[in-house]
Amino acid sequence: MDEYGFFVELKNYLGFAFDGDNKIAGSLNGLDYEICFASYGTLRVHSVMRLFGDDPFKDHIESAFQKLVFFKSYSIVNDNVFLFVDTFELTEDTAFSITEDLTSFSASLSALGYKSVNEGTGAFAAPAAGTTAYYEQIMEKQGIKRDEPQPVLPDNMFLGIIGALLGTAGSVLIWFLLSMLNYTTPYIIGAVLVVTAPIVMYELFSKERTSAFQIVLCLFLSLLGIFVGERFIWTFTLLYWYDDISFQIAYYEVPHLIEDYIVEAFDYYKDYVICFAALAIMYFVIIRNYLKGGMTIREMLSARRKR
Repeated sequence: MDEYGFFVELKNYLGFAFDGDNKIAGSLNGLDYEICFASYGTLRVHSVMRLFGDDPFKDHIESAFQKLVFFKSYSIVNDNVFLFVDTFELTEDTAFSITEDLTSFSASLSALGYKSVNEGTGAFAAPAAGTTAYYEQIMEKQGIKRDEPQPVLPDNMFLGIIGALLGTAGSVLIWFLLSMLNYTTPYIIGAVLVVTAPIVMYELFSKERTSAFQIVLCLFLSLLGIFVGERFIWTFTLLYWYDDISFQIAYYEVPHLIEDYIVEAFDYYKDYVICFAALAIMYFVIIRNYLKGGMTIREMLSARRKR
């Protein structure tokens, strides 16, 4: 049986379809796969998957792999998972054995909550180290399970933090300037900017997919930006209202505006209602998307612009 005939048998067993020459692709238990010959005699199964937005955990992949009979080695590169088998006969029995292994592998990971990731430009994302030389290096070590360390924090965390800090500072400044116009619409636009800018700038600087660390950090910075921005907006409002007070007096008076009968409670708290409503909506969408392993923040905003 030649390679084409073998793939015909394999795709029939799996329910997959041809995706180019001598390559098949399809889904098992909610996980997408593409299967091809990486080199002569070496079959490679590739899937891009995430667990609630995080890269695959080695222990999970190892546990699922240990149940397999036909596949001999695996590799993890970020959210890319590879299964390899080398030197085998192209027979119907082989196709059936691969089907059994892949079904077992998919069932194990799907039960843990793993889902496939679609990058929007194709079924699979190219791995960060996805060069021909890289794959050759993996295949030279067939039979050896590669220990891919799982980073506790994102690789470009520090660049992301710088971006988030710049986004927070810049958005608070713009919000403050817009609030000086004394109109509701510019104020709301500024508040939305404070909520959005930190997480977008983090991603632009780090060039990584959305992470739990990014969400927690940027949520904190957005909250900080809201409280700092509100404090200075009210401070300069008092300076505008009263000519005989200093910046220091106005600044320290802000928490006491209601009890000193300077402003009504509704007028004071409605600003926070606007800010926290924008924050809640924004992070509900982000966290929901993160848990589903979906689009990045930039992809989400880009998709909205195209509508």
